[in-house]
Amino acid sequence: MRSAVQIWSAAPTTKIDRFRQRSLSISFCMAKTLSCLAQRLTAAHCQTPYTGQNIGAGRTDRVITGAKHTVILSEIISICILIVAFIFAEPIVTAFGLESKAIGYCTAHVRCIAICLIPFASYFPLLGLFQGANDALYSTFVATSALAVRVASTYILQEIPAISYHMVWWNAIFGWGLGCVLTWAHFLRGKWKTKVRNSNETIR
Repeated sequence: MRSAVQIWSAAPTTKIDRFRQRSLSISFCMAKTLSCLAQRLTAAHCQTPYTGQNIGAGRTDRVITGAKHTVILSEIISICILIVAFIFAEPIVTAFGLESKAIGYCTAHVRCIAICLIPFASYFPLLGLFQGANDALYSTFVATSALAVRVASTYILQEIPAISYHMVWWNAIFGWGLGCVLTWAHFLRGKWKTKVRNSNETIR
């Protein structure tokens, strides 16, 4: 079985020669732009100070309500990005003057990332909550686990002919899906509520 590095290096010889280096650059830049846009618009960065302030005031009920509203807002934004990506991805890619096969490659990549943003938006704001609740270690655990699953899924599933190099894109659905499960399980258990209290007791 080939490693993820091998498939990445093999993909150019089988696909880049056909679609050219330019198509890869365009599709990855557009996909990265979508991901960064989603992260900025989810307001997850606001969740950290909001959580810290309300836990300090003893209002964990506000933290929970605010987190749920932020997740809902994030999902709405991600769905809007998904709709825009499916409607305008192909016309935008076509404007770069690529050949037809390269246009199909880039369009599929962008639409794939737009789909994968749905599970990402459902848990990313909660990572900001954990950081504000002095539980940043769990946020790191979730991020590391998601990355490990993305690499492992690419390594395993790329051997399936029907999937092949597409796993370079679709690994996000597995990694972010796991991140969603881990994050919501920790959130619903409520152990993050005790982290600030335990930290204050240690300082005293």
